[in-house]
Amino acid sequence: MSNISDSPTPLDQADLSAPIKTVQDTAADFSTDIVKWVDQSNEHAILMLCALVGAGIVLALLRFGLLRLIKRGKELPRRGLRAVAYRLVKNTSVMFLLVLGSWIIEQYVKLPKGVVNGIDLALMLTGFFQAGLLARAIILMLIEHRLIRGGMSDLPVHNALGVLGWLVNLVVWSVTLLLLLDNMGVNVNALVAGLGIGGLALGLAAQGIISDLFSALSIVFDRPFVRGDFVTFGDKQGTVDHIGLKTSRIRALTGEMIVVSNNKLLGEIIHNHQMMLERRMIFTIGVTYDTPPDQLEAIPGLIRELVQAQNLCRFDRAHMVRLADSSIDFETVYYFKGREYAPALDAHQAILLGLMRALAERKVQFAYPTQTLYLARSK
Repeated sequence: MSNISDSPTPLDQADLSAPIKTVQDTAADFSTDIVKWVDQSNEHAILMLCALVGAGIVLALLRFGLLRLIKRGKELPRRGLRAVAYRLVKNTSVMFLLVLGSWIIEQYVKLPKGVVNGIDLALMLTGFFQAGLLARAIILMLIEHRLIRGGMSDLPVHNALGVLGWLVNLVVWSVTLLLLLDNMGVNVNALVAGLGIGGLALGLAAQGIISDLFSALSIVFDRPFVRGDFVTFGDKQGTVDHIGLKTSRIRALTGEMIVVSNNKLLGEIIHNHQMMLERRMIFTIGVTYDTPPDQLEAIPGLIRELVQAQNLCRFDRAHMVRLADSSIDFETVYYFKGREYAPALDAHQAILLGLMRALAERKVQFAYPTQTLYLARSK
């Protein structure tokens, strides 16, 4: 009866030693043939080598010139065909251009077999790398275009690409590596099966990390907040400093950095003060019971005038709301047209100081808790 551990695993079936040996043998033949070629025909070999290198340098200089031509100034193009062309040229590898130039020269001149094989192998390796670069750039551009068409502004788009870029890199370079190995004769099906089993085990072991990752994507696309927003959640409040794949960082008002997992953060009720269009302000005052009724009737109108005197304030209401134990209470509600807290407090302070002055002129006193004790003398 055979032992289960003796049976080959999918990763064992994917023999990676063959392509590694091929690269090593090709590199050895390349260096050996160059040395022999230079020894046998010194001037011709050096001239051909200069032509191989020179062709690649010409292509690299052409790339640099295209970037300068497309850019047309100091600011990078951000929209349109110029932006697409700039990113594609920018993501063209200089190493690939050097090898491509040598390969082009190789088609027109006779070179030693080892040199030809070395150039062909280098072109295949750098070609797959270049294909990965262009695929990554194109996918990110399509995602960015989709987000902008969906109404996202520049800052949320930047946050989204920061999160999605990691996933795009993982997918693109994994596929590129598999295609390269398949082209070099590796049993990719077995390798994919082995990676799938390992990925399943890793996914079960990293459920928390995956949950935080999807929470990060929810933050990016649903945009409950973006970097720079002032938020309150639970008993914490601060400015969003960073949105990562697993955690987000909040700069608290007291200065420290609050690091919280994305999944836990979305589980809280989040108050985003940055989305506030108006700030509702409410206050209550109490005056004494000896205030004449005509003075009491004038207080709401007086408060209205003080609120409307502030440029950014919109008056809502002011009413006598209760007859308390030791005061007659008036409640006022108004709105400050802005989300900044300090200017709202400046306006609120001006309203309260104006109210204190106006009531003092009318000899109306603010109430404070008092209690009157009546003593009766027995006869």
